[in-house]
Amino acid sequence: MLIILLSVGICIIACGVILAFLKRDIVTIALLLITGIVICIWGLPGVKSLDLSFLGVGAKVTKQVTEDQTAVVDALAPIQLSIQKLQDALANQEKFNKTITTSLNKLGANSAGEHQAIEQPNISSTSPAFAANNQYSVFVFFRSSRTTDSQALVRGLTAAGFQASAISTTFEEAPPIGPDGSTWIVPTDRGNKIAKEVESIATKLNLPNVNLGGAYPLSRGDVQVFLY
Repeated sequence: MLIILLSVGICIIACGVILAFLKRDIVTIALLLITGIVICIWGLPGVKSLDLSFLGVGAKVTKQVTEDQTAVVDALAPIQLSIQKLQDALANQEKFNKTITTSLNKLGANSAGEHQAIEQPNISSTSPAFAANNQYSVFVFFRSSRTTDSQALVRGLTAAGFQASAISTTFEEAPPIGPDGSTWIVPTDRGNKIAKEVESIATKLNLPNVNLGGAYPLSRGDVQVFLY
């Protein structure tokens, strides 16, 4: 915008100079020169407005650039307000979590028997265990009769950080390694590091007849779970 104003102003001044050499009407030449100078000044950085009262106009002109900037600020205002509301909501949730955690820990400390302190979750960060598990993929193959179990297992694996997905199959492409209703976990050499945790998740979900097999060179994933 500023470059355009400066260019226009210089062109107008040049026209006025040319007309002066040609000895044309002095009033026209004066108007061109004054207009060009005003536009050039208006196009200079840092000049936001011009008082034209010295020309008898009696008006103060403001750059369109300033108006555009104001419009942009006005447009961003609702977005900034929404962001602030979200930040306030997260802060309030953090305070609520802290209050509940403290209350539960006090209640547990006053009760009889063993009590494990509840750790307040940090909603803005990921635990090291979650980040470590996210490096591994687990494929869950299931018969249609085990759909519910497969969905529960994928949710449990995902909550622990694993990249998990379920695939429906009839197991016709390979001979079954377990009886109907059984759960088999087969890791690769790399997947051996997480096999016990996958087994623990399956056991906590009360999946039937959970078995952990030995390492096998699988073609997909670090661990495969078969729900027969």
